[in-house]
Amino acid sequence: TIGMIFQNPDHQIIFPTVIEEMIFGLTQMGIDKSSAVQRAISYLSKFGKSDWHDRAISTLSQGQKKLLCLMAILAMEPKVIILDEPLAALDIPTQRQLTQILQSLPQTLIYITHDTTPIQDYDVAIWLEQGQIVQTGSPANVLPRFINEMNQIEVL
Repeated sequence: TIGMIFQNPDHQIIFPTVIEEMIFGLTQMGIDKSSAVQRAISYLSKFGKSDWHDRAISTLSQGQKKLLCLMAILAMEPKVIILDEPLAALDIPTQRQLTQILQSLPQTLIYITHDTTPIQDYDVAIWLEQGQIVQTGSPANVLPRFINEMNQIEVL
């Protein structure tokens, strides 16, 4: 399976409470509700968020919503996770926390970003421009050229 974390968690979250959001994907995969709730509670506990169980989504910050989306996806145990600008609009401490979590995951991550800093240690970087691959290789080979090209763009 493949999971995806949207850039804006408000475009991904559809339920009013944390537990409802956590179990939705699981039940869509055919897991019975009781087992889905148990798995969701387990993931909330794993991330130190057991107290979020009955929490309303409207009370969560953007960073907390992104973490909720990640926990909901992880509970589905995908082999691959697509991340669309996962650190966008987050404060620095939340960026650090989410980066540490992402670096510890065993899943294959496809990280879509304009910010080169978080992907320095990834195995492969693919530079896309207008839907075409410009360059692929290690971040050490791809990113310097990408940064140089971006710095050459004339600002209007």
